Amino acid sequence: MRLVGFADFKIELDTFSGNNLNNWKRSVEQFSEEEGHNIVKNFVFGFDEQINSNDFEKGDFSELIGYFKTPENNPALIVIPDSRYLASNLIELVSKIIKINSLKCKIECIKSPWNDPINDSLNRLSLTGVLKQSDIRKRESILFKVNRGEVVTKSPIGYKIGSEGNLIIDRDNDHIVKKIFSLYTGVSIDQFNQLKSKLGLRKIATYLNNNSLKTKSGNWWSPSSIDVVLKNRTYTGIYQRSGVIITQNHPNIINEKLFDKAKEIRRSRKIHRRPKQNKWLFNKGLVRCGICSRNMNFKNILRTWKSVTGDIRSKNYRYYYCFSISCSGKNLNNINFEYLFEEIVKQMLKTTEKYKEKSNSRLVHWRISGSEKISETRNFFEQKFLTTLRDVSRGKKSINQLTTYLNSLKKMDEEYKSSEDEVINVENIMNDLSKYHLDNSERIFYLINNLINFISIKNNSVKIIIKAPLVFDT
Repeated sequence: MRLVGFADFKIELDTFSGNNLNNWKRSVEQFSEEEGHNIVKNFVFGFDEQINSNDFEKGDFSELIGYFKTPENNPALIVIPDSRYLASNLIELVSKIIKINSLKCKIECIKSPWNDPINDSLNRLSLTGVLKQSDIRKRESILFKVNRGEVVTKSPIGYKIGSEGNLIIDRDNDHIVKKIFSLYTGVSIDQFNQLKSKLGLRKIATYLNNNSLKTKSGNWWSPSSIDVVLKNRTYTGIYQRSGVIITQNHPNIINEKLFDKAKEIRRSRKIHRRPKQNKWLFNKGLVRCGICSRNMNFKNILRTWKSVTGDIRSKNYRYYYCFSISCSGKNLNNINFEYLFEEIVKQMLKTTEKYKEKSNSRLVHWRISGSEKISETRNFFEQKFLTTLRDVSRGKKSINQLTTYLNSLKKMDEEYKSSEDEVINVENIMNDLSKYHLDNSERIFYLINNLINFISIKNNSVKIIIKAPLVFDT
């Protein structure tokens, strides 16, 4: 296959020491010889030393793309040292790979343990730049251990880490895993006395808690922690991490057939669930636990069940909860979302009324930065971009599905340049708050996220702190 080398040394100059160009030349030649490719070009950019035209050609990324747009130049395999020599951040890298794919060319990293540039970029780049060299070395060390089947995180319940860093069965807890799969699928395991009907996540958690069987960290079981066990393919003897999959890596607790059966049941029950509604989320860090001061999480769950008459019924539950260990169990700190929202609006209205009473005809207002509003939206699209990019690295999605997020982020950047601040006076805020409706309250969410410093929740009580307004003489 035709092979084209490319390295933008202007982005990354620290990886190769000494004679950078000769090192890169030898790397390309060695790879070409081992894989049976034919070198037709080797573009380099950002290097000031004298370049031998027989070995290299000066050219940035636009010239690389232009080369393949010439009719007589057929598609080829493009090789780079690693993702840092192609782009300076994840967004730039994805944009460039999409362009390369549109030319029917392939691209590969040849000086990295991650040959795929997407996987490589997730370990070397961020949304804003190149990761520190120390962080990259840590990730390379983790990949080295993963390739040997060694555990680099905590072992799941039912396993413990052996003397050689591998997973071995924990005989004190493996029966809990078997009971979870047995109760969920209705299949008897090791003569476990299975109930007559299959149980859902909540009933399994209740069963384990009633029998004083706790999680590996010593907490009570919840539906989400049961779901984590049912989704973990590690129990079949497969080790999967950092894009590496090793079969028969360790002793299995359940077989593949049972795992697939549980997967099918989960899939059949998932059709009744609604996707997460991000419009109900307050800014991250705004809602805090009044007991431990940690950020509280939001859950939006649609529960569906069959009544005694055979009718399918459902109810939507929305609430904020504290996930810290100190607030778990009987001291669980949570609050119904509808109640929380109503309390926040009431307290905001009460506080703004006091500001108005004390104003003595002076102008009381808040200034909301236009760039901050855009930043909130950009953060949302950035998280969606990262989530999709990880799915692309696992082969679950196509890289072209990132185009929508790239366009949105580009639009955010353009809006940021032309953004203007918004000035809201106390009368406008009181008018908006008095007419709020939960199902159509984007404006109220906007005011809450921009005018409140934090919201504290403790034992179903709500306390808010509003940012100090600006006061001017009229």
